[in-house]
Amino acid sequence: MARLISLMAFNTDKVSGMTVNRYCASGLETISIAAAKIHAGMANCIVAGGAESMSLIPMGGWRIVPHAGVALAHPDHYWGMGLTAEAVAKEYKVSREDQDAFALNSHLKAISAIKEGKFKEEIVPIKISETYLDENEKKKTRDFIIDTDEGPRADTTMDALAKLKPVFDAKGFVTAGNSSQTSDGAAFVMVVSEKF
Repeated sequence: MARLISLMAFNTDKVSGMTVNRYCASGLETISIAAAKIHAGMANCIVAGGAESMSLIPMGGWRIVPHAGVALAHPDHYWGMGLTAEAVAKEYKVSREDQDAFALNSHLKAISAIKEGKFKEEIVPIKISETYLDENEKKKTRDFIIDTDEGPRADTTMDALAKLKPVFDAKGFVTAGNSSQTSDGAAFVMVVSEKF
């Protein structure tokens, strides 16, 4: 992916690209690598970040398990973030109420930032072509622009969050309202030396 981004964005083969797979931490890892390389004097300017496309992952219970034997012997090796969140909440005694309050506060802060246009200059609008079936089951295509994060919910409340059932562990606390959304997105930063 990074090589394609480099070739397409800079229209040259003189700028290298490196893909790092650390699942949810890929963007943070690339920024750490960039900072370390700049600190070591190996570069002055590195574009680092991450991308996720959850719409490409089959949903509905099918799991990507590279090795069935390992999955059977060590099921926790292939945990998704939901079960990981449950384990962290249990270990550090994070209550359902605290998770819901944190989620609500996150939604409120995000909605406020969107209304105030805080990130408008940092978001690159993307044109989407969507193929769908209309009410008569006829194939149609429509184009629209995505320029705002669709995740934050302005209508959520503590009462609404409290009514949601756990989705990863029947006795757990992680719900659709206090966990990460399933979405596509990307974020990148330019990491530079003081000299640059």
